[in-house]
Amino acid sequence: MKKFITLLLTVVMVLLCSCKVTDTTDIKTSYNFETDVPYFYRTGDAINPIAISPDGYYFIGDFGIAIYVDKNTMKGTPLCNKPNCDHTDRETCNAYISKSIGHFIQYYKGYIYTLNEVYNADKQYYEPILARYNLDGTGFKSMTNPINLSEAGSVADCFIHRGYFYYSTFYGIYRLSMDNLKGEAEKLYKVKNKEEECNNIHCLNAYGNYLYFEPFEINDEGETEEINYSLNLKTLELKKLADNVAGFFNDRLITAKGDPDKDKIYYRICDLDGGNSRKYETLPIDDELRFDPLRKLHYVQINNDSIFPEKLTAYDSKGKELYSTDLPKNSEISFTPQDENYFFEIRTQEDKNGKAKKWLWYANKTDVGNELKFKKLCKLSWAKIELPGYITVG
Repeated sequence: MKKFITLLLTVVMVLLCSCKVTDTTDIKTSYNFETDVPYFYRTGDAINPIAISPDGYYFIGDFGIAIYVDKNTMKGTPLCNKPNCDHTDRETCNAYISKSIGHFIQYYKGYIYTLNEVYNADKQYYEPILARYNLDGTGFKSMTNPINLSEAGSVADCFIHRGYFYYSTFYGIYRLSMDNLKGEAEKLYKVKNKEEECNNIHCLNAYGNYLYFEPFEINDEGETEEINYSLNLKTLELKKLADNVAGFFNDRLITAKGDPDKDKIYYRICDLDGGNSRKYETLPIDDELRFDPLRKLHYVQINNDSIFPEKLTAYDSKGKELYSTDLPKNSEISFTPQDENYFFEIRTQEDKNGKAKKWLWYANKTDVGNELKFKKLCKLSWAKIELPGYITVG
């Protein structure tokens, strides 16, 4: 298995060097820290509640509390500047900055953004807004008008990327210019199903000048199937992808397609719009190929079964195995390669009184060649009671 992967990865790297990447836009493709969504935190349906800033990391914990982790000390604390605050009252503690939909948090051009909810004009129900904060959690500002639920449907997923706020609903995908967030949203994709049918849109992500997503659509036989799309964000050209989006490496798109009959999963490398597709890698169908683009590493995640822990094996760009380690079971953050410095994951553990608590753990990736060692960072549950905690805007 290891020799097989090594040989394939070596061949792939030669192909990568010899293939010209097709980019039809006039904006640099590669990842831009200040303006791009951190795509390496978004794999499949697992959207990790993590943001990365120049000086640290932000996590959304239980009840919407923001935890800040300083990069220099790797210490985690609630994002609250109030003296003597014990961070247990989400109505008074400044750290509770994500008080509604999901666990979206993102750094963009010097600020932190989350989703919150406000009362509608009649104060009868709540509508989502994009909220902005200073890096210390202060300076709350509602950046958008409340999104009209009757038109857009409840927000399912969102992120900021290259000058736009993108969000998906049960009815489609929309975007707002960051220069005019209170303007009218542009509809990028409209679901093709009737309202009563399944309209879920999965795996929303972006890389360079392309948006990727997987809606359920009704085919010619009247059956519901999941379709993979790429959308050119400059030309708005929509293309169907033959396979699922698996990741990105060297400014190229990696796709995957499983074959249960042969117990195999086939990976392909292609241009960012899905063109010029070539064979890339083949693995047992229960294993997964993961990518660490910022460190130029590959990982093969071996999924044994529910009894034994999973394994993660790292390879360098030449296919040499660097290390292999057991993975923690039942973690709530999808175990993706994440950023170039750390793995993060959430574990639920019982305290001495038998009460389940969530803790954030991390492992340093800089010790290449050594087995990963996870360390407990901080707890993610601080509030005493669970309250709605909505924001009222007059």
